[in-house]
Amino acid sequence: MQILQNLSVRAQVVFLIFAVAVIIMITVYTVTTQILLGSYQQIERDTMQQNVERADDAILDSVAHQNTTLKDWAHWTDTYRFATGENPEYIADNLTEDVLKNLGLNIFIIVDEHGAILYSKVIDSDGKEIPGEEINAALTKQEKLTQHTDLNEVISGILSLQNGLLLVGSSPILTSENEGPSAGSLIFGKFLDTEKISEIGMLTHLSVSISDLNDSFLPDDIKVAKANLNDATQFFVAPLSHNRVGSYTALRDIYNRVVAIIRVDSSRTIYNQGQQTYTLFVLIVGLSILIEGLLIILVLEKILINRF
Repeated sequence: MQILQNLSVRAQVVFLIFAVAVIIMITVYTVTTQILLGSYQQIERDTMQQNVERADDAILDSVAHQNTTLKDWAHWTDTYRFATGENPEYIADNLTEDVLKNLGLNIFIIVDEHGAILYSKVIDSDGKEIPGEEINAALTKQEKLTQHTDLNEVISGILSLQNGLLLVGSSPILTSENEGPSAGSLIFGKFLDTEKISEIGMLTHLSVSISDLNDSFLPDDIKVAKANLNDATQFFVAPLSHNRVGSYTALRDIYNRVVAIIRVDSSRTIYNQGQQTYTLFVLIVGLSILIEGLLIILVLEKILINRF
């Protein structure tokens, strides 16, 4: 204050007007950062959450579509008679070379009521048959897939196997009239591989990736998302760079265990547009305050300061 008192009246007026302008600018900057830029960040988070929900829904739709086909085959008298040993021609008549590929499946397994395999076929993404001993063992040891307590029960969802993530479904084998007792279980499986993930991306028009949490090397952003996702927080959104943002949600298996993380990444169009709008707004306000301050100084100079 002593320094201010030693200044001329003109200098004191200029200093005070400058101080007020700075205070106003800081206030405007703080408020607009919280309100304007914060609102764009919220819009970005909401949009990205909707995007990752769309990807999750696309996976659920794939499971539902697989279940429809599964029930058509499981609730069929021909399948029922084969499972009871009365239709040995079933395989040759119905499971020709391209059937699994046409059904969009990688795995087709029929087990009896005790879980013993009656028939199994596993193919790769090109439709070529591959050894399925490990997959068969992994699936048939899942009692949830081989032992059904309800004749109308269809168990479906995701399993994490050594071979990767699998969209799996299992239904009791009944007659075409949906009559039992159950002759065993029919198990369908589709690998959630690069091809399937790419298909989901094309269907949703999103950049989708899925990380199996059993993988030895997980990207750093997946580790962060895993730490932030829980029963209370189903979605997590975080910037990947200045120009891209990622949205994450957890995939649970048929036992409700988290086995994978879905990530949808997108350009930060909304946020960057918000930053441009915010920067322009602050510049305009700052320039307006500067001009108004100069005008006030000129007016005070003319009508007041000169008199002193």
